[in-house]
Amino acid sequence: MRTKKGINDFKNMFDLKGKTAVITGASGALGRAVSLGLAANGVDIVACSVEEDTLEELAREIREATGQKA
Repeated sequence: MRTKKGINDFKNMFDLKGKTAVITGASGALGRAVSLGLAANGVDIVACSVEEDTLEELAREIREATGQKA
């Protein structure tokens, strides 16, 4: 017999806590926003870009704001 699935059954499907994301172009506006958004939801970030200074700044901001690894 098939059972009905409620909305709560799907919560874990989108739970990213404890995962790691690799973000290319992280020094740009979109990459930065994605990095910060994912980190705010419990994701550790591996940020990639050719602009090293901007990456260091982003990594510091992620660590200070969210406590996630960056």
